[in-house]
Amino acid sequence: MNPTPITILTLSLLTTTHTYAQSQPPQPPTTPEQTLGLRAQAARGLLSADTAIVITTSPAAFVDAIGTLWAAGHIVPILLDDGTPAAREDIARFTRALGGEQLPQPNPTKPTPTLLIWIRTPAADLPADRAERDSAYQAALGATWQAKDQATLLDAFKNRPNLPPGAPPNAPTGPLGVVVYDPLDPTAPAALALSAFYGQLLLPVAAPVAPATDLWTIPKVDALSNAITGRLDELKLTYAALGDQIDAITLCLNADPRVTTKGEIPGNGPVASKEGEALALTDLLGRPTTRARLPRWAYASQLTGNSPRAVYRAMCSIFLRAQRDNALVIDSYETGGQWAEFDGTRTAEVFKNALPGGVALLDPPRFGLSDWRTLAAGSFASPRSPAIPPSQIGGGVNAPIITVTTMGNWDFFQLRPGNGEPGDIPLLRTPSAVYFVHSWSLQMGDRPDTVGGRWMDKGAYSYVGSVHEPFLAGFVPSPLFAQRMVAGWPIAAAARRGEPPMNAPWRIQVMGDALLTLPTATSAEKIGAPPSALAAAIADGTLAHVRDSVRSALKAKEFGQAVRLMALQGRDADAVRLARALLAEEGGQIEPGLAEALALAAYRQGDLDLFIGLASKARPSVDVPNELADAVWHALGTRLEALTPAQATLLAQNVRLWNLARDALEAGRAIAKAQGAPAGQRIIDDALARTTRPEVVQRLKAARVQIK
Repeated sequence: MNPTPITILTLSLLTTTHTYAQSQPPQPPTTPEQTLGLRAQAARGLLSADTAIVITTSPAAFVDAIGTLWAAGHIVPILLDDGTPAAREDIARFTRALGGEQLPQPNPTKPTPTLLIWIRTPAADLPADRAERDSAYQAALGATWQAKDQATLLDAFKNRPNLPPGAPPNAPTGPLGVVVYDPLDPTAPAALALSAFYGQLLLPVAAPVAPATDLWTIPKVDALSNAITGRLDELKLTYAALGDQIDAITLCLNADPRVTTKGEIPGNGPVASKEGEALALTDLLGRPTTRARLPRWAYASQLTGNSPRAVYRAMCSIFLRAQRDNALVIDSYETGGQWAEFDGTRTAEVFKNALPGGVALLDPPRFGLSDWRTLAAGSFASPRSPAIPPSQIGGGVNAPIITVTTMGNWDFFQLRPGNGEPGDIPLLRTPSAVYFVHSWSLQMGDRPDTVGGRWMDKGAYSYVGSVHEPFLAGFVPSPLFAQRMVAGWPIAAAARRGEPPMNAPWRIQVMGDALLTLPTATSAEKIGAPPSALAAAIADGTLAHVRDSVRSALKAKEFGQAVRLMALQGRDADAVRLARALLAEEGGQIEPGLAEALALAAYRQGDLDLFIGLASKARPSVDVPNELADAVWHALGTRLEALTPAQATLLAQNVRLWNLARDALEAGRAIAKAQGAPAGQRIIDDALARTTRPEVVQRLKAARVQIK
């Protein structure tokens, strides 16, 4: 692969040490799950001392960057930007998690990126043929391990750096897992990254089901399982029991997470599977194909999304482990009885004793919809939620680990009092891993108009939820899940019940990287100057600073490009200053796309008046999930009884198709208060014209009657 010209931004430099509280020194692992976690964490020894964020513009450029930068030892985050607002916001979340481009007073517990690099798309794209494309991915994987073929790759995996302190002397060597992927699926670049970083096999398959249209069946799952074990047998790798070489499977494939059954897997007791009811795909992989499906031999997860989002999810899991240093615990369950096992106070105590960043706990006697909306509103709410630190300005939630206990279905979650809907899921300012104890949240997979899909659409890169009614006993109790995670278990293992009869296949789905772990010991990360290879490239002009690109864009009055680059760098304050200047110089005239990007910066900077003004000029599409429309509702959701006419009009312009009934009712009431009942009823009528779903139509007709 030929090197690709790139531009680069130099950021602030510092050295950071992360200290994680422990009551005693690390103990040797006592379970295969802990050993697997230690093996996964050993990959941190592969990180280069230079810290950079590399942004590519196509899957081909991403593969090129992996096969060159990582192969040269520069194991740095590589993200993918396809020019869409969604990709921009995901990359911005990642950058903000690392502290952003500007840190006047650096937080000593979080590292700051030294470089932000842009790689332009190479002329040649990846091959269209599945086998040829797999060869390109395998070649890049081999390059990162200096391996010329499968045999030398396996040898390289076995000769990986020593395991961290506490690993048993007989810990298995070689690949610790397998990444199963379809080379033609959009998630393929993420599959390459997970294989190359951890040292996992990259196993190609032709997608057994069509995305979003087919459901898995037991025969289809068995065919996939047999393909995996057949390849492991060919390579003479051990996998039959936990604690062998292969203990993890990550399926990178856009496919439904549900598996329909015809009574092939009976289960028993609370996990008795009935014909026609769904099981979770990831709880069927890593098991023998016998009727009982026991014993489990590997823990599995599924990673989905288009190429930019799949890469974002992989990179968050790989590179943001040190940033997973605090948690948000939300518990809406009653106390006592079966709910006591999931007590949020106990969950928070586990995290508090292990994570230096602390824990925010929302576990009052009552936690209702108004409390939830106060949380999502951030500093726009007055008073603000106790989970929003006084230092935060702007809307959204900043919590790398989130656990929630609630009840409901794929389209709502119960609070006390009130019900939340997918549109109430907060915007995530930085990436989050979410453990969501709730029924049906992944019934529709990662579709963004559902509870589970909404979390992932708003920035969650890892999500645990259910594809069918799991009953409370189907979930690992939240305090135990927390204990496992802080003990070093990978998330795909921490989310599984293993005691009989709960060890039978069931309905809990793990989305994201199977090997995601929390920091478990004192570690040091040095953020230093660029290594010699990158420094030389800067000197000879192969690399150019992104800051220079911003200046060039501003000079040419290419404000959309300038704001996009600012967002990727986490420079919201600069974007807000630009917005004010443009409004002053252009007489308030800003084109809608630019207004949308600037409005989101104002939202994160907590400037409500500027946000409202810019959002009113943006007019985003409300028929597809949109970050700005969500921000409008979060910023104003706690002010519905006291909206100004301009704010009420903005709500009416942002009635979201994926939250149609609730939005139309609340916007209709606000407009009726400002302009009279007929105007409010027209909001409902407009919403009725946008849907044919019977349940939504019924709710809208009932809402119209309420507007008087």
